[in-house]
Amino acid sequence: SGRLAPRQTVIAGPVDAVDAIVAEVAAAGGFARRVNMEVASHTALMDPILDELHSELDELRPRRPRIDFFSTVTPGTTPTADADYWVANVRQPVSLAEAVGAAALENATFVEISPHPMLTQAVAETLENTDALHNVIGTLIRDGDDTVSFHTAVSAAATTRPALHSTRSSAPGTARKI
Repeated sequence: SGRLAPRQTVIAGPVDAVDAIVAEVAAAGGFARRVNMEVASHTALMDPILDELHSELDELRPRRPRIDFFSTVTPGTTPTADADYWVANVRQPVSLAEAVGAAALENATFVEISPHPMLTQAVAETLENTDALHNVIGTLIRDGDDTVSFHTAVSAAATTRPALHSTRSSAPGTARKI
């Protein structure tokens, strides 16, 4: 579960409870759909595995990142990616909108590295109300040619650079989804 963007929230839980919420949102004229997942990450349904997960990850000895790391678990901090962090990541709601908002203060290009980018829309929506211009790029496309998709994304990241700070006084920034 979590807050992905200003107008996007993800919920997770038992199928019947999720179906009831989807039906209620649809009845009110909103958009909602159920995504079939194997586990309900970021919810209390993960609690039974947390001790074992922590035990398995306890030997991690992470180093401080050399590039900015904007956590969706602990927005506003640079966490140590140790066992405690990963257990919290599995259990706590995702705060994608907050992490993207923080990153947008200093970064103009957002790249989702995934075999099927699903969050580029949420990232672009979050960036719509900023005072800067941004690009949002996905790396691969499901059932597409990975080489072509990846090279297209690298080209877009290298050649399409928006101004970091907009000179417009009242119009919100734009986020171009590439």
